Amino acid sequence: MIRPAAPFGADARLVPLATGVELSVTDRGEGLPLILIHGVSMSAAYFHPVIDPLVEAGYRVVVPDLRGQGRSPHAEGGHTIGQYADDVNALLDALGIDRCVLVGWSMGSLVSWELMRRHGLDRIAGHVNISQGPTDLKTDAFPYAPLSLDDIHGFIGACQADFRGAMEHFAPVMFKEPLSPEDLAWCVDESCMIGANGASAILLDQTLFDAREAIAAGSPPTLNLWGVHEGLIPLAMGEWCSEHIAGSEYVVLDGSGHCPQLEEPERTVDVVLDWLGRTL
Repeated sequence: MIRPAAPFGADARLVPLATGVELSVTDRGEGLPLILIHGVSMSAAYFHPVIDPLVEAGYRVVVPDLRGQGRSPHAEGGHTIGQYADDVNALLDALGIDRCVLVGWSMGSLVSWELMRRHGLDRIAGHVNISQGPTDLKTDAFPYAPLSLDDIHGFIGACQADFRGAMEHFAPVMFKEPLSPEDLAWCVDESCMIGANGASAILLDQTLFDAREAIAAGSPPTLNLWGVHEGLIPLAMGEWCSEHIAGSEYVVLDGSGHCPQLEEPERTVDVVLDWLGRTL
């Protein structure tokens, strides 16, 4: 079972931001803050199995639902990587956080890289990159990426025609093991909260986004974490990150796909805590 045993978000609160939106934020623990940033058209709930173990290890764990997603209020506009990066930076301001580690899963790492490019590295002590390369757009110059323009055009069309149906086809690709009907329904419910139009906008923006210049400009200490059964972001992307992010580490887990924090939460926590302890 990958879904939480109890409804997620009971202790979340709405945090108003200087960017003009409110984000639903789960904020637990004390110590160095770990900012867990979810993937495209997903939610904070996708981190549910790792939050308490990280808190118990002595960290403050801050998990926002990005604008219009999860339990954050509907947002008609602003569904771009750049706006999400500004929102997360504004969240750090609102919570008085002056030093933290960004933990980006999937699109969450694109948001992390753009936050660092726009707002600098002064308060970013490190970055855990889970299952995300610098761009999702496959080109002759970057053949490792997963999506062609035709691919993303077709997927956006499917989302516009039947958003829930598109998510029902998409969700199983993220996992090594087949999903039970209950887990599939949970994944789709979490993914559909943004609505078809917001999802279409950010799906296009994130696919066209390219973080290679931001990475080349300088990165904090970085852990790249992949599941060997990854069905979305090829392992070659993890290898690229390992080679191009100076001093970064690359760990591949053997029991998960795109969502190691859900399929292998204990192992994911162990790897992250080991890296944090050795690095920061």
